[in-house]
Amino acid sequence: MDTFEVREFKTLPENPEEHGSTPISAFVDMLLTSLFSHAPAILHAEFQGEDQSQAVVWFVRPLKAGPAQQSTPVATSDSCSIFRMALARFGHHYMRDQLYNGYSLGSLRQSGSTYRTYIYMSNGGLPGFWIEIYAALAQPDGAGNSRQAEQLTRS
Repeated sequence: MDTFEVREFKTLPENPEEHGSTPISAFVDMLLTSLFSHAPAILHAEFQGEDQSQAVVWFVRPLKAGPAQQSTPVATSDSCSIFRMALARFGHHYMRDQLYNGYSLGSLRQSGSTYRTYIYMSNGGLPGFWIEIYAALAQPDGAGNSRQAEQLTRS
């Protein structure tokens, strides 16, 4: 399984090109930075409705034990088109060219930490436009894998 490096952006840079990024890749990396800061957690977003100019809100929901965790808005795509560009970036870069629909299990690394991720995405018409990404800090020992899997399957 490949491990992909994720640039750390706590906010969207004014000039992503200065960081070797495009605006959409910087936006996606900013979303992942937010997800990782709450891990174990879920990043999720969905376009609903018919109005293609409608904004789409991205949410993070922690999966920590305790009282029911609420989803918190972390970013907004200004329209369905921009949202679909972000989905395509996830599909191309982090899901090995699955631009429209798919699932991917992977490892993402940021600032020296590795996260085990499960990405589920639909970017193709009939099933709608949505994404869910589950992430947990990877454990260095073999015993951590069962704990990590348990964290990711609870929701």
